[in-house]
Amino acid sequence: MLAHPHPGQRVIIRYAKERAHLFPWHGFTGCVILTAKGKGPLNHLIQLDQGPLVVVPCGNLVKEVLP
Repeated sequence: MLAHPHPGQRVIIRYAKERAHLFPWHGFTGCVILTAKGKGPLNHLIQLDQGPLVVVPCGNLVKEVLP
């Protein structure tokens, strides 16, 4: 889990195995555009490699490891 991503950081969107089928962006990769600051639920804006912008809770992001 990636708690505080930085703008420009590469990430993979992951959801729990039992619920992944409910979320169309599960397993997609992208780049962090904006990050939330402060208390409460932190959602981040991600530019997917496939094009669209999506808002994802921080608990559903992991670092993309390039080979």
